[in-house]
Amino acid sequence: MDFNDSEVVDLLGRLSNAKSPSGFEDETIEVVRDFCQGWAKVETNSVHDALVTPKNFTGEKPVLMLDAHGDEVGGMVKSIRSNGTMTFVELGRFSPNVLTGQDVLVRNTLGEWVHGVIGVKPPHFMSAAERASGELQLILDVGRAFCPGHQVRVQREDWRCVGEGIRLPRRSHRRAPRPARAF
Repeated sequence: MDFNDSEVVDLLGRLSNAKSPSGFEDETIEVVRDFCQGWAKVETNSVHDALVTPKNFTGEKPVLMLDAHGDEVGGMVKSIRSNGTMTFVELGRFSPNVLTGQDVLVRNTLGEWVHGVIGVKPPHFMSAAERASGELQLILDVGRAFCPGHQVRVQREDWRCVGEGIRLPRRSHRRAPRPARAF
C-alpha cells in the first residue's frame, strides 16, 4: 500500500474528472473501486457513500475516517422541447446568473455524455411580466434539432434523457484543453 507521487496525482486527476453530479456518483465510485483493487474492499449504500476497508483490517487498531464529497454541483434534464432545447433542475445550489454561456455535458439514455451550452431567453423575446420578474429563464441546448435533413440529426427516441445528469465544466490550471463537466 505504498503510493508514489505520480499515482496520487493520477488518482486525484481521475477523481476530479469523473462526472458525478449529485445522485449520479457512479463514475467517482468506479475510480475508487479501481484504485482500491487488490488491497481494500469498497462497499456502497443507497445514498452512494463509498466505504473503503483495507483487507488487512482486524478491528484491533483505532479507526480513522476520511470524509469527502464524491459528487459535484449539477443538474437534471426536466423536459425536452420540440426544438431540441431542454429545461433542467439544479442538483445542488448555484447562482443562475453564472450559468449563462456555460459549457456542460448532458448524459443521454444511452449513457453517452454530449456537449451542450446553457442559454437564457433574450429580453426582446420576453413578455413585460417576464422582464419585470427579473428571473432568468435558462435553457439547455445540445445542438440537436429534430428536423428532417439536419446534419447531426438524432432520433428523438435516443434523446429521451429526461432525468439524466448534467455536468458543469471545471477550470484547470493546466494549459491543456479543459473537458466540460456535468453540472
